Amino acid sequence: MKKEERIIMAGLIGTAAGFILATVLSPWSGDEIKEKIGLKDLPPEKKIKKLEARIKQLEDELKEKK
Repeated sequence: MKKEERIIMAGLIGTAAGFILATVLSPWSGDEIKEKIGLKDLPPEKKIKKLEARIKQLEDELKEKK
């Protein structure tokens, strides 16, 4: 695996871990969190597409910072 790929993977894993920890340790309820991140009342397919778009955006930001 190339160094750049390892950096991107580390960033994605770190982002996922941060998201999970923030969700678990959050003082808000699940519905409040969904509302804050804009996923409330969306069908599952749209939630997945929205999250995929956000991950792609984060990947692009990481590549720009290299």
